[in-house]
Amino acid sequence: MTRLKSLTAAQLKKMINDTKAELDRRETIKAVTLEIRTILKKYKIDIQEIDAQALQKTGVSKRQKKANASAKPSDQRRAVKPKYKDPDGTTTWTGRGRTPSWVLGICTKHGIDVDSFKEDGRFRW
Repeated sequence: MTRLKSLTAAQLKKMINDTKAELDRRETIKAVTLEIRTILKKYKIDIQEIDAQALQKTGVSKRQKKANASAKPSDQRRAVKPKYKDPDGTTTWTGRGRTPSWVLGICTKHGIDVDSFKEDGRFRW
């Protein structure tokens, strides 16, 4: 009781509203349970005969929605064949996207830019 005395009026009203809501929920459950029992008795069905899946919630759960929302769509782009290779022949580049470090190294070594590298036949695949 000492705890109730320390609560503000707003906190007490919230507690009263929450309590009323819980009582209403329990009354609803009681009424629905009675209705279900009446239906089961009418059709002579035992509660154990009801399929467990029928009692589970239907629809998509919040966890599934979140997983579906965060799932990335599959990449539909086509693979591009490489056009350029390093002198060792170990690495290749399609000529698209970010310029690889080995290409920049060759450009620096030969004093050329990336466009000149692309035109140079020595590095073509």
